[in-house]
Amino acid sequence: MNLFKDNAVNLIQLEKYKASRNVTFKEEGVVAYPITWNDVNNKKTIKKLKNWRNENKIAFPKVFNATENGTQAWLEKAVLKREDRLLFFIDDIYGETIGHIGISSFNYEEKTCEIDNIIRGNISSQSKVMEHAVRGLLIWIFKMINPKYIKLRVFNDNTKAISLYYKLGFSLSELHPIESKIKEGEIERINSKKKLDRFFISMELKNT
Repeated sequence: MNLFKDNAVNLIQLEKYKASRNVTFKEEGVVAYPITWNDVNNKKTIKKLKNWRNENKIAFPKVFNATENGTQAWLEKAVLKREDRLLFFIDDIYGETIGHIGISSFNYEEKTCEIDNIIRGNISSQSKVMEHAVRGLLIWIFKMINPKYIKLRVFNDNTKAISLYYKLGFSLSELHPIESKIKEGEIERINSKKKLDRFFISMELKNT
């Protein structure tokens, strides 16, 4: 029996079946609430996710033009149906939905997880809104799931994000050289030892 896994899976499933806009955590006025099964057929939600994905292509390993049908399928299959993945919308102190943030990729044996899909989709009048959102998520994960480490991956040229993660206590763990491959109009960035385009930086935060 893996109690860490049972707790994480059960908690994530409960979050996915919450009522719409039911707040999970709050930090400095910034609130986060899960994207749930109630959202999968919500056209406004799907359009928002699609637009943010297209506006932030450079932040993702795979570059393509997202569609509403594709976004809906992704939300259902790659987020809601996965036992180890949860995505939150972020509202600033003024009640504006400005981005999303997620948790995924659990290693149940090593008791680790990752934070991912950290996207600011809209500019907020509130300062440090993404810093508050990430800090709030970290506090929630350590309190509710209690992993040994929280990990993340970021491109080496995203210096603003790297600076934020260092500020929040993350340390460098690994470097992953990657190359870009183009196929049928899409760009996929993969680990490579032959050709270097960019680096993925792996960072981790220990539970103290």
